[in-house]
Amino acid sequence: MLGALFGYLIGFYGGRPLLNKLFKSDKVKTFEKIMLKYGSLAILIAGFSLIPYKFMTITSGVLRFPIKHLIIYSVISRGLRFFLEGIMILYVGQAAIEFITGPKFLFLTLGIALIGVIIYGLFLLNKKT
Repeated sequence: MLGALFGYLIGFYGGRPLLNKLFKSDKVKTFEKIMLKYGSLAILIAGFSLIPYKFMTITSGVLRFPIKHLIIYSVISRGLRFFLEGIMILYVGQAAIEFITGPKFLFLTLGIALIGVIIYGLFLLNKKT
């Protein structure tokens, strides 16, 4: 959580020029679009998945995303992710470590992220009607 707050402050005070120095401009534009479109859901997904979470926190600071939302959704997503990883390691052992560090975990988290985006999209569609 401290890392998320530090990333936010880097973005908040360093702004877009720093973001553009640290990362390629196409990546910056992509993450800005994601943050502007999905907001809290983007933080939730990035915190749980392998999407570069630190990059998302820095972008949050640049875009002046509400820090309260960053904290809430970071605690939920990071807490859940590391709790589940810990439980897996406790009960499964070395096989869980290999799974978490391997490509299958990447596909699992991308699948979960996709499901989250679909559910959010359905929620927005229902909200408009």
